[in-house]
Amino acid sequence: MSRALLTADSIAPAADAAAWTSVAYLLQSETNLKTELTKVSDTVANNARAMQDGFQTTLGDANKYTDDRMNQFRNDMMGLLNGTEDKLSKAESSLGQRMSQVDTDVRQALADELAALCERIDKEFTAARTDMTNFTEAKSQEGKSNLDNQRKDLDDAMSAAAQEVDKKLGDMKALVDKTLQDDNDAKQRDQKDRDERTNRSESEIWLKIQRLDELLQELKETSTEATEGLRHSSNKSLTDFKDEATGRLDGLDEENTRIRSAILEVENLATRRVDWVIKDASKRLRPNSASKASLHTSWFSPKFDMAGASDVGGDWCVTEKIHGANFSIHVERSGALRCAKRTAFLKEHEDFFGHYSMLSRYRAQFLSLAREVFETIETSSVALFGELCGGRYPHEEAPEEPHTRPVQTGVWYNPGVEFVLFDIGLAGTSGRCFMAFKTVVELAAKHKLPSVPVLLVGPRGDCTNFNPRFESKVFAAFGLPAISGNFAEGVVVKPWDRETAAEDRPILKVKTQEFCEGDGCPPAAGDPAMRDYLLAQVNDNRLDSAASKVGSLELADNWEAIVDLILEDIVQDVGDDPTLSALQPQLRCEAFDLLTRRRLALTT
Repeated sequence: MSRALLTADSIAPAADAAAWTSVAYLLQSETNLKTELTKVSDTVANNARAMQDGFQTTLGDANKYTDDRMNQFRNDMMGLLNGTEDKLSKAESSLGQRMSQVDTDVRQALADELAALCERIDKEFTAARTDMTNFTEAKSQEGKSNLDNQRKDLDDAMSAAAQEVDKKLGDMKALVDKTLQDDNDAKQRDQKDRDERTNRSESEIWLKIQRLDELLQELKETSTEATEGLRHSSNKSLTDFKDEATGRLDGLDEENTRIRSAILEVENLATRRVDWVIKDASKRLRPNSASKASLHTSWFSPKFDMAGASDVGGDWCVTEKIHGANFSIHVERSGALRCAKRTAFLKEHEDFFGHYSMLSRYRAQFLSLAREVFETIETSSVALFGELCGGRYPHEEAPEEPHTRPVQTGVWYNPGVEFVLFDIGLAGTSGRCFMAFKTVVELAAKHKLPSVPVLLVGPRGDCTNFNPRFESKVFAAFGLPAISGNFAEGVVVKPWDRETAAEDRPILKVKTQEFCEGDGCPPAAGDPAMRDYLLAQVNDNRLDSAASKVGSLELADNWEAIVDLILEDIVQDVGDDPTLSALQPQLRCEAFDLLTRRRLALTT
């Protein structure tokens, strides 16, 4: 079968992969058959050449062997039959004839055998060729028949598939058309509803806008009239106030000298306690220029003199005022230990700014210090007063403490919550008193407890002149690196080397402007400006101060006490004023609002 029958032109275009596989198999079979026939032909030719070579070799060997044997025989015969040359000649002649005949017979036999072998090989080759031709024709017919059958099956399958696809496409088209129609109907209904709502909303908006325009116009007219009236009344009030203030200042300047002299003579007052926070200290003590520091004048401290502190000699000291939460540890002679905030003893399991971690570190030092005091002084209890501070220290060399929040912000002391000692109270038979601060510092150093940094020791005048604006020194007690711009809250001035009674203790506290809880002195009673002044007293610094005495802002149970303490502080600053009495409900609401905003900020 020729190759033309197996080309792509004789195969239907729609034949599938099976038909192509059959064609490839037939082509491969033809190629393999031709390869086998070529091998058989080469084998037959090689055998013919080998037979011819063998025949020539055999013939040459036979001739050589015959000649050799005849020569040997002749020689032998000549030796044996000397004198019988005639016989030998005859015998030789006869033998030669016989040998010629033998040679002819052998040649004829070999020729006949070779001819028969060639004829037999030709017959076998012809038979093999005939068989291969018949086999090739049969396989070609079989492949053609299979190809026709496969082509027919493929055509039938494709026809059935096409009909099935047409049917499914028709069903799908009908379903899609129905879905699109339903969707379009729903969208049209939704669009109609939206249009109706939009039209109604636009109508309402336009009505509201028109009403707002009318209200704004009315408000503008009212505001203009009120502004003009307020401007006239303010100008008149300011003029009157200026005249009155000028007169009062002139009178105050004249009376100042007389008052100072009279105050110095006052003795035996009901109280000798001084707890004085100087307002705007940082502004008053700040140098006038950035290039050259100016000397600041000494404070005139009337409350020191009024309290009888003018006769308190000896050295005084200046310590850093720490921005934290007041905390104290009370130790009894029995060894019982209780903790307290400023307002009350802590309840069982009450957490005060995470003080438990601090207490676990310093409990042994607290007890050992108290034992030494009990051994040297007759007292029923020892109270170690200090400040809880820290909770954050923003410096790259100070790793943060996990799950720790700062007690106060604005001044940074330590990554963890720490206790810094500033006083030791004693309960004796004659009443409560405070140990000399010099002794407090020595005991703290001996028992490895941090105490407030001592900035200056000297005469009272030098101590009261100390500038309260400086960078905090507390970090050095914990071996931490300094933070630039980490300014202290202020300073505390008190006696250095003498014990003072709790009810007769002169002490001066000076805060910088950033940490003041109020703004200047309060107006006179009945002054219209008193209302704004009182509202300004509810501020972040006062909230932080109250929280440091009560507890964390995050506990709702502390809120009522914190607000009460804020109002108590304002009453202490202002005194008995009718405006304060009338404004207390609003101040309370303002304090709760401030606390809520701070709590929300902490949460977020």
